[in-house]
This record gives sequence, C-alpha cells and structure tokens, in this order.
Amino acid sequence: MLCSLLLPPLMGASLLLPQQKGSAGWKAEVLKTLAKSGLHEKDLGYRPKSWWTAFPRMEQTPFLLPHFRELFASPLDLPFFTRGFGKAIERFLPPQDPSSTKKPGGRLRRLLYYLAVDRMITGFRTYSSNLFPETRREDPLFHALLEVQRRGGQPTRLISFGKEADYPNLRKRLKKDLAKLPTPLRLPLARLILNSLDARTWVQKALRNVPRGLASRIQALNNLGESQGDGNGFFPELEDSWKLLDFHSMAYAGFKACDALELAESELILAMNKLDPGQKAALRHFGFRWNSPLGPILISGTDKDTHRVPHPFLAVDLGGDDQWLASVAAAGPERPLSLLLDLGGADRYSCDENQGPSQGVGILGVGILMDSQGDDHYQIDSMGQGFGRLGIGILADRRGKDRYQARFSAQGAGVLGIGLCLDGAGNDSYRLFSDGQGMGLLGGIGVLGDAGGNDEYYAEPSAEKTGRGDYHSKGGVSVSFAQGAGGGRRGDGSDGHSYAGGLGALLDLSGDDHYKAGNFSLGIGYWFGTGLVWDGGGDDVYESCYFTQASGAHFALGVLVDEAGNDKHRLVGTSGAGIAFGWDLVCALLLDVEGDDSYEAKIISLGSAEVRSNAFLIDLKGKDRYIFGVKKSPIGLGGVDKRKEYGEVRFFAPYNGLVSQVGLFLDLEGKDQYLKQKPKDSPFPKRGNGVFLQGGNPKTRNYALFDDR
Repeated sequence: MLCSLLLPPLMGASLLLPQQKGSAGWKAEVLKTLAKSGLHEKDLGYRPKSWWTAFPRMEQTPFLLPHFRELFASPLDLPFFTRGFGKAIERFLPPQDPSSTKKPGGRLRRLLYYLAVDRMITGFRTYSSNLFPETRREDPLFHALLEVQRRGGQPTRLISFGKEADYPNLRKRLKKDLAKLPTPLRLPLARLILNSLDARTWVQKALRNVPRGLASRIQALNNLGESQGDGNGFFPELEDSWKLLDFHSMAYAGFKACDALELAESELILAMNKLDPGQKAALRHFGFRWNSPLGPILISGTDKDTHRVPHPFLAVDLGGDDQWLASVAAAGPERPLSLLLDLGGADRYSCDENQGPSQGVGILGVGILMDSQGDDHYQIDSMGQGFGRLGIGILADRRGKDRYQARFSAQGAGVLGIGLCLDGAGNDSYRLFSDGQGMGLLGGIGVLGDAGGNDEYYAEPSAEKTGRGDYHSKGGVSVSFAQGAGGGRRGDGSDGHSYAGGLGALLDLSGDDHYKAGNFSLGIGYWFGTGLVWDGGGDDVYESCYFTQASGAHFALGVLVDEAGNDKHRLVGTSGAGIAFGWDLVCALLLDVEGDDSYEAKIISLGSAEVRSNAFLIDLKGKDRYIFGVKKSPIGLGGVDKRKEYGEVRFFAPYNGLVSQVGLFLDLEGKDQYLKQKPKDSPFPKRGNGVFLQGGNPKTRNYALFDDR
C-alpha cells in the first residue's frame, strides 16, 4: 500500500518528489543554502499563536481548507502537494479509446475525488459509487422513464370509469416515441436514467435541511468575485446555507453522476458500433423529448440538431454537429441534478446572460456536461463551464480542438463548492475576463485541467474591457483572479466577517502553452487562499503583470511548478510582485525543474519577500537568463524589505518580530545570465555564476539569499 504513494516522474521531469533523490534532491539543496545563514526548515513558514493580536485566528475563520494550516507552516512541502494534483491529471484525464470493451474505471469520479472532494472533506476514498440500477429485461428504457414519472410524484396511468384514458396516455406516447430507437441502445440509456435518479436522490438528501427561501437567495446571487476580496458585500446566506448543507451527500451524488455518465458513454459507443446499416439510418433522424415531472429528457440521434430546451434533467445526443442554445447541465435548487452527454461532433454550446448559468453548473446541486469528441465551442456570459456554488459543476471534454469563452466565474471556478473544467486532448483555447481558469473562492475549489496539446490560457488584462482596474497598475490592468487563484473574504476593513480562501489550480500536463493574464493570477493566493499552477512539460510562455506567477498577499499560499521545457516568465506593465513574491505572511514558491528558461521583471520579484513573507525561486537545471531591475537597488533576486517592527516584539501585531522572513533565489545548474532591463541587457551587479550573497539582517530574522551554483 505504501508503494502506491510513490509517484513516478512526469513527462520527462528529472525530479518529482522532494525525497526522490535523497540528499541530492532539490529540497536538500535548499536546506544547504539556508544552512549557510544558520536557518533550518523549522524556521520557515508560520505557526500562528492565538495570543497574536491583529492576526486573524485560523481556528475561528470559517471555510479554512484542511491543507492550509500545515502547508502554511511547511512551505517546502508545497511542490509535493501541487504535484499530487498533477499526478491526478496525468493518470485519469487523458482520453481512453472510446471503442474499448473495457468498462470505464471511474476516471472522472477519481478526478472529482483527488482534485476536489478529498481537499474539502474527509470520509471518502475511491472504491466505488455503488451503481446497481435494477433494469427490466423487457423494454428497460420504457420502464426507466415510467420510474421518472413516479419519482416526480405523477401517476403512470390515468384511470376513470373503470378504464384507462385514451388521452392523455403516457404509456402509449412513450412507446410510440421510442419505437424507432434501435434496441441495443435502450439498456444503456435505461441504466443512465436510473443511475441519474439515484444521484438526484442524494442531492435531495444533501439539501434536506436547507429552506427553500434560503436556497432561492443562493441561486439569485450573481458573480461574487468583485465583492468578496475586500469585503465589499456581505451575503450571510452563504454561511447559513453551508451550515445546513450535507456536503457529503452532495459529493456522493457527484460521484454517482460521474460514473453514470462515463458508463453510459462507454456502453452507448460500443452499442452504436454494432448497429447494422438500417439501424444507423433510423438513428440519424431519431429524436425524443419528454417534459418529465423532473425536467425535460432529450435523446437525439446522429444528425445535425439544434436544441433550445432549457434546463433539461437529462440530455443525450448520440452524434452530429449540434447546437445547444439554452442553459444545459445547470443544476439549482429547483433542478437539483442536470446532466448532458454528447457522444460526438463539432458542437456549439451557447448561452447568453439572460438564460442564466450553463455548461456544467452546480448551485446547491450537481450539473455535469460530458462531451466525448469533436472540435467544440463553449460560450457563456458568467457562471459556467465548470462552476460550483455550494454544489458541484463539471465540464468534461474528452478530445478535440476546443474553444472556451466566458466573462466571469467560469472554466473551473468554485465558491463554497466545486467547479471543474477538464479537457482531455487537443490544442485548446480558454478565454475569460476574470474569476476562473482554476479559481477557488471562500473555501471552494476550482480546477482547470488539460491533459495535452498546445493550449492558450487568456484572462483579459485590459481593465477597459473588464471594468476591473487594479490600483497596483494605476487602474489600467484588470484584476484577473484567474489561472490558479485562491482567495477569501477580507472583512477586516469592513464588517469583520472574514472567510478563508479556497483553492484554485490550473494544471496542464504537456504541450507548448501560452499563459496570459493581468494582475492577481498564475498561482496567486489571497487571505488564507491557495493558488496553484502545475505544468508537466513543454516550452511555455507565462506573461502577466503584478501579484502573479507564484505570489500572494495576506496569509496565503502561491505556487508555480514547471517540470520541463524552455520556458519564458515575463512580467509586463508595472512588472512586479511576481515570480516568487510574498506580501504579508505569505508562502510563495516557484520551482522550475529543467530547461533553458528566461525570467523578466522590474521590481520586487524573483524570490522577493515583504512584510514577513517566505518567497522561494528555485531553478534546478538549464542555461537560464534573468532580466531584472530599473532602479539602482531593487528588491529581488533573493531580496527582502526592512522595517522597524522586525527588530522588536510589539504589543500590537507581535508576530512581525517573531517570525522569519526569507527571500531566496537558488539556481543549481547551468551557465546563467544576470542582466538589467536598463541600461538594456547590462550586467546585473554582484550576481553571477557561482556567487553566494547574503543580505537582510539575521538579528531581526530577516534573510535575503542569492545562491548560484
């Protein structure tokens, strides 16, 4: 059992675990550098005391995620933690052969578990979701639909005057409408319906204590990203609902729904491959729609279809280039479960702002969209493409060159819930205004995971377009809060209702990828939040502005791990507070394992710590190029600020005199260049190959370390 916990190298990376090569591992090398200044691992991170005035007590801060306290105290464990997310992507996200006769092994369920559920609550492991639908041998689909009618509290027969009515007659209508559906497809569809009913029952159990009025207020809330960071808007219904919600039952429903869709996908593809020409011809123009008491149920054939049915309980499209022009796979209190399965075609999913959330949304419910293959286009306004608020929302696209477009709260965004956007293969494009592409807010978890292809991740940097200008860039650059962003509600400057941040992760297994965003992006943590970026390999470009690329502010964790490739890390505009930067008791770590990389910034970057933070830039291999600085003595390349309060323990905010601040720059191998931006490409003073520098002031536990070996 212990051996199963050891993770093999990923995508050509030479080092995966901190312990993998014993004393030759990167962690040991970091400790060697720290030891030159008399530092030990126990001197890193933070172990807050309850008597520290002005420090928000973690034990009294709602929604703190389980990992936070220990990683806050042990920042060198952050790469191991981050790589666990990458390992889940590597093992379970790449698509399998859809024609395989092997039954699916719960891959989507395992992704839900390892990426999110196990990061929020305990009690589960990964054994099974226990799907055992009792199907009829004769006409199983017909009887499964009758069961939907019964679960909705409606009769399956209308009888008066001693006989069954001729009209309306549900049984006659269902038999007639299903007559042209090939028989081999009926059992898989019946199983999917019954398994969906099972999942829905568990969502209802999860909501059993949540009053309808409270649930309606949760559903009515709009994008929360704009109001929670600085505590501008207080919505007590969030905390009230969480206390009443049974999230274990919600998670169990999510597991069941994942397995139900994955099993149906496998069984339907196998059955369709065995159809004779006549059955395939009949299937081309087949269409079934029933407004069941639990919501519309759609089954469509392999032709090019246009669907305008909003909020279906269950939709299955068996192939063809389709259009979905309404809110789909969007669960809410009135429709606690909503599932969509599309087996193929170049599909277009489009939903405007008037139609509400769409494309894998769980707001006090479970909503999952699974698309098996094809070059698809997903477009929404806000809240979708893998969005969860007090529920679970998943968009899973198996393969194809896909495009994802949204404005806010999308592409893997969780707010006191789980939102996953998962793409298995293809050169994909993700475009967003703000709040997504792996965003966790208020104890929620949001993950964007991509298993392959040369991908583009774009969070609009122009504040003129998003309307969200950041004062750190004179209002011209947008607050992205995207691409691995975890944040909480900072209520210390408003009403005192402070909530811990969530976990946001952007995970890409392979390919030459381009990441572009504004401020607060790319592995950013804020207010007890955790932001993670993991890239398994490829020549990547990271381009952003401020508070970005393994950065954080106010008691947070920000991490970026790149395993391989010749990468470019570039900060533009105000060009700072990034590439391993911490502000106000933050643990920020950027680890690059191998490749000839380049790093460029102007100020407070490249292993820079301020206001008692820990910031680490660690590059293990390659001929690297570092371009930094427009001032005579900028803080960076292993730098710290200096403040009077570091030298004494004060009654107010005593922690500033008790904790250690570390700004560490470590480059282990390769002939590197250290240059200044201005004058252009002039040598940076005192930095070079084979140089060790120590700054700061050890007497005040303030350490600035530069080590090139």
